[in-house]
Amino acid sequence: MSETIDRPQVQLFAPDLDTEDFRPDLTLEHELLGTLLVYEAQGRTDVFDEIRAAVAAEDFFFPAHQTIWREICDLKGRGLPATPKAISPRVEGVEGLEIHGAAGYIRALSEGASLFDREMQWAALELRRKRLCRGAMEAAARLYEAARDAQTDGDPEVALATAEQAIAGLMVDNMGESITTIGAAADRVLDAAEDRANGAPLPAVRTGLPSLDGIIGGLPIGGMTILAARPSMGKSALAGWIAHQAAAKHWATAGKEGAEVAFFSLEMNAEQLASRVLGIGSGVTYSDIHQGQLRPDDFGSLELVRADLHNLPLTIIDKAGMSAGDIGAAVRTLRRRHNIKLVVVDYLQFMRSDDRYRGQRVNEVAEMSRALREIAKAEKVAMLVLCQLNRGVEARATERRGDARPTLADLRDSGSIEQDADVVLMLYRPEVYLARQLDGATGEKAEELARDLAAMRNVAFVDVAKQRMGRLDRAKLHFLKESGRFTDRGLPFSEPEQFDL
Repeated sequence: MSETIDRPQVQLFAPDLDTEDFRPDLTLEHELLGTLLVYEAQGRTDVFDEIRAAVAAEDFFFPAHQTIWREICDLKGRGLPATPKAISPRVEGVEGLEIHGAAGYIRALSEGASLFDREMQWAALELRRKRLCRGAMEAAARLYEAARDAQTDGDPEVALATAEQAIAGLMVDNMGESITTIGAAADRVLDAAEDRANGAPLPAVRTGLPSLDGIIGGLPIGGMTILAARPSMGKSALAGWIAHQAAAKHWATAGKEGAEVAFFSLEMNAEQLASRVLGIGSGVTYSDIHQGQLRPDDFGSLELVRADLHNLPLTIIDKAGMSAGDIGAAVRTLRRRHNIKLVVVDYLQFMRSDDRYRGQRVNEVAEMSRALREIAKAEKVAMLVLCQLNRGVEARATERRGDARPTLADLRDSGSIEQDADVVLMLYRPEVYLARQLDGATGEKAEELARDLAAMRNVAFVDVAKQRMGRLDRAKLHFLKESGRFTDRGLPFSEPEQFDL
């Protein structure tokens, strides 16, 4: 929706409540329902799908709004659009709509719509939050009244039982769709499988590397993917490549593929990250960009890439020392302003922990890892978290002549990282270790190392060390460190399809 429409002069429901504390946000109810009806009329059925799991009829305070929501859900469940024209006759005669009639009230809701599609998820969550707060206050009020009566001639156990029942009901309501039967879950699994068999995409963000996507299907939305490596392996470069590919694809396909991206760069500032992305798009090396050692052709290539970057939905947050709480708040804000689907955190060990575990590194990292996974699940984003590996990898490389294939045991500081992750990717480049061993080697050993180094030049391996919903495998990539560009091993470095913007 491109602009805010002035609210019509029809009086919408706004009851007088005895206390300000219990006042519901009826404006929010009006705008959520009205905006949804407008999008349904425009054929934007995806907006309902985004908020369906976050909203229950009971979240609305006005009973007529509860009825309108139920009728919308019923139509959508039948595969029909929930347009204002379709809803109006279904709510005719509903109590509370008599003054203006159902058609007039539905028209007023639609004409007063003012939310953007990316704000609907926030509005749905806010509606539930306010309902739970009202319920908690009402339960507290009932407990107070029951306890006061019990002081004189009542039974205090009855008062406690009443409060316990009210609070238990709220807790069940708060669980929402987290409670389900195995049969219902199986229905959803098979429905999704059928959709994908008919061409529907996986709920994942593609990396732009076909060999890797062929193993993991992309970075899972609602899950956390760990990208781990030793320093100088290229993990920031790979994360930058994936972020750029997702944003570029989103722009090139008008949002049908790819993703809007939030990149939390806790190590590099925004300019350093931008230089990497400029290198990815143009093929010009980082150092040449940084030092200004550019040929006339380089300037032309960089100008074209810069023009494209202004259109890419890639937001950089380069504040150092952010905590998981800071990142969660930023993601929620960005989700309201943009339809963020990919969040990159570079990297885990640079995050700031809460005071509770200060000085207890294992517990600090475990808490941060768990919090990031919860953010991914709650906000329905693909979370890509970079992580450092310990030095055991390098010791093995010396023993095995460059074979530095890392394992899950090499994850640094906490075993909980492995437990929390849905996917763990291990990046390593044998040429780094082979070059170190060649330096100072002599004779036959030097010749063997030189041959191995030539074979591994510009080769990067990504091991899928953990995957909840798939196989473990290895992707062999081609990596140009100077410009930060990746492609599948053996493919030419001509412009990838994603760059034809």
